[in-house]
Amino acid sequence: MKWLSATAFGASVFVSLFNVAPAQAVEPDTIYSPRVEQGEWELEYKGRYFYDRDSEEHRQVQSKFALGYGPTSWWWTELYAEYEHTPGSGGGWSAFEWENRFQFTEPGQSWVDVGALVELDRVHPGTGKEVRAGILLEKEIDETTLTFNWLLNRAFADEESSHWEQVYRVQWAWRLRPEIQPLVQWQSDEHSAYAGPGIKGKLRIAGQHVEYHLTWLHRISGDIPKDAVRVQLEYEF
Repeated sequence: MKWLSATAFGASVFVSLFNVAPAQAVEPDTIYSPRVEQGEWELEYKGRYFYDRDSEEHRQVQSKFALGYGPTSWWWTELYAEYEHTPGSGGGWSAFEWENRFQFTEPGQSWVDVGALVELDRVHPGTGKEVRAGILLEKEIDETTLTFNWLLNRAFADEESSHWEQVYRVQWAWRLRPEIQPLVQWQSDEHSAYAGPGIKGKLRIAGQHVEYHLTWLHRISGDIPKDAVRVQLEYEF
């Protein structure tokens, strides 16, 4: 019965994603767990590589460097700097971000773990800003973990601002062992979608924990690059 109810939850999440209208520009990113580690510091690198010979973003590399900390048992905060490089056009710093995650329930104490994300971005150069906020859900189902992020995103500019748009991110990971956890992801917004396999894990190196994520995402719909590869490394201390 527990398995059936959990599977129904997972199925409902995936089915809801197919109501997204296809057409234009999701940016693959982290699928966040609502869980927070108090007192932990973290150095993080995120990289996105796009491959599509018919796209202006072909071979573009977007990198984020971050420092994060868990001040309390329910709040995680992190500062990012983003660097973007496109072959033939050079590169430069493109944005700065302040990310905050909040844990609302104790892990495993409720039917589903619940949290929230609030993120503020500042475009560089320029004065453009972006706000992203939403709900983070996670549930352990036997030896797997299902994580769902539902976010609202809006960009603000001097001359014109966008409307609030929905972003959906889903990850289903198999906890094979701490070092190796195969997974599958779906990432979409109201215009486009990616999906694909990946792997993650946590390694112990020189007495410290290093967590890695590697995901290959293929275009399902929309005017976006055909393939995207995401790499994420986290050094915890």
